[in-house]
Amino acid sequence: IMGETGVGKEVIAHEIFRQSHHGKEVFLQMDLLENQRDLPLFKNRLKEDPPGDSDPADAQMELFFGVEEPDSRGGTKETPGYFELADGGTLLVRGVDRLAPRVQMELLEAVTTESFRRRGGLMLRKAKVRLIATTRLDSSAVALETLPLLFALQKFAITIPPLRKRLREIPSLAKHYMDRYSRQLQRTVRVIPDESMKVLVSYPWPGNDFELANTMKRAVLVAQGTELKPRDVSLDLGRAEGHNRYNLMKFSLVRGLLSSPLFPVALQAGMLALFLMFVVGLFYGPPETRQNPSALLGWTLAWPLFIITAFVVARFWCAVCPIRTIAELCTKILALERPLPRFVRDRGDFIIAASVVFILWVEAVTSMRDTPYHLGLLLVSLVLSAVVVSVMYERNAWCGYLCGLGGIAGTFAKSSILELRMDRNVCSSQCTSNACYSGTTLEPGCLTGKAGPRLRSNRSCILCGSCVKNCPHGAVNVNLRLPGAEIWEPPPVSTGTAFLVLAMIGGLMGEMMAGHALFDEVKRTMGVPEKVFLTGVFLAAVLAVNLTGLGASTISGMVCRESTMENFRRFSIGFLPLALMGFLAFHSYYLVSLGGHLLELVGGISPVEMVLSPDFPVLPRVTELIQQSLIGFGMLWSAVCLFKIARQVAFRNAGRWTGCFPHLCVMCLSGLVLLKCITGAQ
Repeated sequence: IMGETGVGKEVIAHEIFRQSHHGKEVFLQMDLLENQRDLPLFKNRLKEDPPGDSDPADAQMELFFGVEEPDSRGGTKETPGYFELADGGTLLVRGVDRLAPRVQMELLEAVTTESFRRRGGLMLRKAKVRLIATTRLDSSAVALETLPLLFALQKFAITIPPLRKRLREIPSLAKHYMDRYSRQLQRTVRVIPDESMKVLVSYPWPGNDFELANTMKRAVLVAQGTELKPRDVSLDLGRAEGHNRYNLMKFSLVRGLLSSPLFPVALQAGMLALFLMFVVGLFYGPPETRQNPSALLGWTLAWPLFIITAFVVARFWCAVCPIRTIAELCTKILALERPLPRFVRDRGDFIIAASVVFILWVEAVTSMRDTPYHLGLLLVSLVLSAVVVSVMYERNAWCGYLCGLGGIAGTFAKSSILELRMDRNVCSSQCTSNACYSGTTLEPGCLTGKAGPRLRSNRSCILCGSCVKNCPHGAVNVNLRLPGAEIWEPPPVSTGTAFLVLAMIGGLMGEMMAGHALFDEVKRTMGVPEKVFLTGVFLAAVLAVNLTGLGASTISGMVCRESTMENFRRFSIGFLPLALMGFLAFHSYYLVSLGGHLLELVGGISPVEMVLSPDFPVLPRVTELIQQSLIGFGMLWSAVCLFKIARQVAFRNAGRWTGCFPHLCVMCLSGLVLLKCITGAQ
């Protein structure tokens, strides 16, 4: 019986035995997937032979056929093997591919001739045994030289497809497991709504039927009422956590900060006050950026800090976001709590991507950097949109599905050195509620609706600390990790996120190209309105990068043996470091060139203006060097990420390089274009 782990090979084996004429005879199971030294017959040998002194094949021969050896009294000590003990019945061997080739040949001969000899014995013994073997290997991996028994049994093989290829069976299996565990756990769960079933059907189930059964058991355990909600379904609980990570919750200072009732309320209050003064300054301050403290603060500090904090502390900026704070205050006055339309839920990633592209487009075509009033209009429109959406719909829909600024922060947060995750061992073994999601009487639940073991991405966590306060088992970890670890770790991102990463690079190119001297000449020659020209350049750059990425995915998909879109989703996220460093390089110009004006306006210190003035002769070259270094670092970082992604789908070194080579070419080309445009674009 062949199939991946968890497809139910042993269930099929037991059913074959039960329905056969051997059904009332002996049934023995030998598990070679476990440590053979834990098997009873092998333990007896350990008392006499130290581990490593005997040939593994000899040990396997003894396990199957027994052994005869002299004892201390001059007689013969006889120990039967599994084959002899299963005489007249059935022997199930799990992981038969782990047997040595010599043992496989002996076992095949014993089953065929119905005879065998014990190791060390001379007498030919009779035993009629029905052999059922299971293996995780595919038939293409079976060779006569290394796996003679499997090679001979292939014509009798039953192959069980993985669950991801049996999607039609998932609803009936899920209902079967739900009914079983509802009876066992004495719960009242009876219905799986369509939205919950969609979650189950869309998941790839690497652990197959076994994982589905465990998932349904926990879902029944934590469900409230008679329906199984999507929040009750925690997927991929078996995935290992903690590799190359250090949990900061070991420090009482960090744990106390996140558990404090003042976190993040105190920071939200301070940010809200600053934001209101900031917006007032944009509308009522001087109309020119270099003379407006609010505009200078936004372009020189707010934008660069927004990007840097996404790398350092993930999406924490969203936890203290004044726009979200204003929307939350409005919901305390009026909250309709309507369900979010299914279209928005299903296409949330594309809507976020469109919001981000829209913000970048507005920034590029409205001369926002030179007009504080336009920046103020953008912020006010975001506030009004957030208030309307939050009042109408449930569970912080604005931040999770519509906010463009949150989309930028969430995407960049994937590269962060910090993450908040749950200890899934604790969640699966101790948790009997969804307090981290639904909240308690003292603390609201997760603002993004992804708390608990369902949380797998920094994009879904704003580090608000509500899950830390609500979890009674201390399962929340705040980890330091390798920069960009989330980029190359499975599962792949959605198509919308993959498009967004490349669109941000294209949008950045478009904004810089539109300000380049070469394009000024083209614009005058074409004679089109400036905003139309800027829009055309912007959209052309966004489409060009994405289409080039799709072309690379077509070639790479052939090597990695996957579809173009699957390859596009897997590899495009590897461009994220280049996008992050590109945005930081672009905005570092404003930090350096306008920083002197900000300090002059705030402090009135004339010498500072002299040192940091953009007219200082060395400063432009220094700024250019900083920008080029940041983009170069982003290219190197992206190259590492792309190769690590390739390792997930290609097992040979040649395959890894070939699989990621088209994407490396596109990434290098994009990086070179950014380097070319960064000079003289501002």
